[in-house]
Amino acid sequence: MASVASKNMWLRRQQCPCGDWKCYVTYEGDAEETYIVSQIVKTESLQSQDMVAPYVGMVFKTDDDAFEYYGNFARKNGYSIRKERSRLSPQLGIYKRDFVCYRSGFAPARKKLSGDFVYDFTVDQNDKVENIAWSYGVAVNSYALFGDVVYFDTTYRSITYDMLFGAWFGIDNNGQPIFFGCVLLQDESLRSFAWAIQTLIRFMKGRCPQTILSDLDPRLRDAITSELPSTKHVTSIWNILPKVSSWFSLQLGSQYADFKSEFDALYRLESTEDFELRWNQMVSIFGLGSDKHITLLYSLRTSWVLSYVRVHFLARMATTAYSKSVDAFLKGIFGVQSCLRGFFEQVGIAANLQNERHQEIQCQYMHMKTCLPIEEHSRQILTPFAFNALQQELIVSMQYAASEMANGSYLVRHFRKIDGESLVIWIPEDEQIHCSCKEFESSGILCRHALRVFIDKNYFQLPEKYFLSRWRRESSLMFYDDHSVHDKDDEWFQEFQSLTETLFAESSITKERSDYIRRELTKELTRLLNEVRDMPENDGAPMDFTLTPTD
Repeated sequence: MASVASKNMWLRRQQCPCGDWKCYVTYEGDAEETYIVSQIVKTESLQSQDMVAPYVGMVFKTDDDAFEYYGNFARKNGYSIRKERSRLSPQLGIYKRDFVCYRSGFAPARKKLSGDFVYDFTVDQNDKVENIAWSYGVAVNSYALFGDVVYFDTTYRSITYDMLFGAWFGIDNNGQPIFFGCVLLQDESLRSFAWAIQTLIRFMKGRCPQTILSDLDPRLRDAITSELPSTKHVTSIWNILPKVSSWFSLQLGSQYADFKSEFDALYRLESTEDFELRWNQMVSIFGLGSDKHITLLYSLRTSWVLSYVRVHFLARMATTAYSKSVDAFLKGIFGVQSCLRGFFEQVGIAANLQNERHQEIQCQYMHMKTCLPIEEHSRQILTPFAFNALQQELIVSMQYAASEMANGSYLVRHFRKIDGESLVIWIPEDEQIHCSCKEFESSGILCRHALRVFIDKNYFQLPEKYFLSRWRRESSLMFYDDHSVHDKDDEWFQEFQSLTETLFAESSITKERSDYIRRELTKELTRLLNEVRDMPENDGAPMDFTLTPTD
């Protein structure tokens, strides 16, 4: 009898996106992970050999003994069971007990468990669950605020259940990854990926993102093109770099370090013309003209090279810091080896912890560094993350000079001419500013070149249009409760939101104020929370906390 490990274990996908079924991608640390998993599977396989398969007429001393036996048998074969119904007699005690597959009645069970849970699934011709997707109420609400850019991670596959795990992430106004939902897919076909995308959009009430980031997988790319025709598709650089190492490190040997240095430089070029020229030179120098992987990367260059993708809104998601945060979240849920039910619960716990950290970040104190009026004004509007990004651009702008041209535009260059020059177009009638570096179009934060022009024009405050709502303090998830959303005109909600916004604005002026508010507010909120928990949970008013599955 074939068996699988009783714990759910995960490995990174290794099939190469080049299309060659014999080609695999290796990652750093994969050898150790594979060895550990193989040893666990081997041990449990040996244990399962002595296990008698269930048959009609088996006898157990107690129902607990029966549950233990069937639970062990289920785990050895890749699923789990639960107790469902029982029959109790005053004379005999429990005389009948039903054990069922954990997935049995899955949909109605989850519907009853939580009003903050939404799900969908498909079944195969044998009426067995094929694909399943789920999300949470807070994720749906946060998507309404920060669903402009989405990253779909499909890095890991469960070797226990032979299913691909996909997770949807965004970035909040504090620069932190925010969880939108996830899927377990039976295979990596175009059909499965298309269903996953369709389901997410249904969960999120039909709203499509402006931009989606993903891996190089060709079937996933086709699904995105088909299901999200108006969404810009970008391939995340952190999904490409590990493959570059796997593809070329052995092939190039001692030349790989030089190749990697040139590859990184090409990725960051601001001009597409410069990229095309230097790419051809790199391919020639390292003799990669006939390499299938270099051909693949070049064919997809418009989706991953900065000079091509910076015109798309990415909200600063294409950074190493963001990728590390996403990886930490995934390792947190995969690090706990549990059955499928435990995995569902672990995802929910990780998502809740993530939201709690977002609230802590919102209270950070923001120091002034330039004493410019633009900086002071921005500090009152932006979150700490967005303010720090703008502040850094302001600091660096002091090293740039702006030269006005006859048509009213500006050439802005560093005093050492380190990064060439940027063209800044200024339209005074509408207070519009456009820079050739496309930083604002990409991140929603004004660049050093545009800020240099605003400073030279004696602006004390930036125009409101350059403070995107997604980077403002009032967009914080702290004030976005899913039950209050339906009653935004409610007087109490409006009063609470106004008070909290004023409190955080006033507390950010000095570090003393910030420290005081963090200390006292934590104590006061803890006191109020304890009092509320001591109150009756039901006051007689009917409340509907259920969600039906999506159509």
